[in-house]
Amino acid sequence: MAACPGCGVASARVHSRYVRRLADSAVGHRGVVIELGVRRFRCQDSACTRATFVEQIDGLTFRYGRRSAGLQRVLQRLALMLAGRAGPGRRPACGNTRGHREPVHTAAPHTGLARSGGGHAKSTRGR
Repeated sequence: MAACPGCGVASARVHSRYVRRLADSAVGHRGVVIELGVRRFRCQDSACTRATFVEQIDGLTFRYGRRSAGLQRVLQRLALMLAGRAGPGRRPACGNTRGHREPVHTAAPHTGLARSGGGHAKSTRGR
């Protein structure tokens, strides 16, 4: 049984079940993924705007979360400590890690052309 987050009415009518995967804090420098079986319920209140909702596990899950609640708190604290900075002597993990002169090759959708970082197009057919 779970309470609808929209109206608060408790429901025991299970709509479906699925496995939810949550990232959690690393253990021994190894990433941890929690595979949690959850239920989707039908709301019993006909006036409620939600037709279905997923049960949440207190202290572990939150709506639309892909991380455990504990890992989310750790990451929020870290973000506040860094205050938007990457830290002394650190580079952001995202972005281009290659040399600035090295072209990035991508395939153009629905054409036989390939694009390079310089904006020049060349045919890839017949190769």
